[in-house]
Amino acid sequence: MKEYTKKIVNRLNTPEAWPGIKSIERSNDLLSVANDSMRRGTVDGYLAGVLVLHQLAEEILALLIDDAEFFIQLKLYPYPFEIKRPKRMMFGKVIDQTESTVWFQNKRYIVDSAKELNRIRIAIVHGLTKDFSTQTVAEQARRVQDLYSKIHFMGLEAHHYFRDVFMEYFTDSNWPPKDAVLLKDDGEIVS
Repeated sequence: MKEYTKKIVNRLNTPEAWPGIKSIERSNDLLSVANDSMRRGTVDGYLAGVLVLHQLAEEILALLIDDAEFFIQLKLYPYPFEIKRPKRMMFGKVIDQTESTVWFQNKRYIVDSAKELNRIRIAIVHGLTKDFSTQTVAEQARRVQDLYSKIHFMGLEAHHYFRDVFMEYFTDSNWPPKDAVLLKDDGEIVS
């Protein structure tokens, strides 16, 4: 438990270790790829764009899960808390984890938009071997762009809220609480 509490305190005292977008530059490059692909007006361009936006949306939700986990860890300190996550999850599972974590700004809208984006992506990909038109794929791809824009904007808003909370803890001279009591599983006080 002492190692866990040290880890949380060290993470809070190192803002670079707070949850964040791994590579903003890379995300922006991928967004350009998605938009350029869709501008081609071809089925393969729409597919490429949808798949890239789908992945970028997943990254935003994963960021919000990281934010929520760190937020909960700070709130529950000194008690340990970690979200159990497999190394690689399908987007549906990422949505489920986002939906089941602590409330945050625009969470319902983000989750609903992600569910719709995922539903459309699945419909496009699984509909390729059926009768489809470029027009239909184009309409669905434009809807995915709109949904991604919502997820991106609202997700970053929520992320900034979490960062503000982390900053409040970071600047609070009374944190970590000096009177925090750690208990072992059997109820004995950890010294």
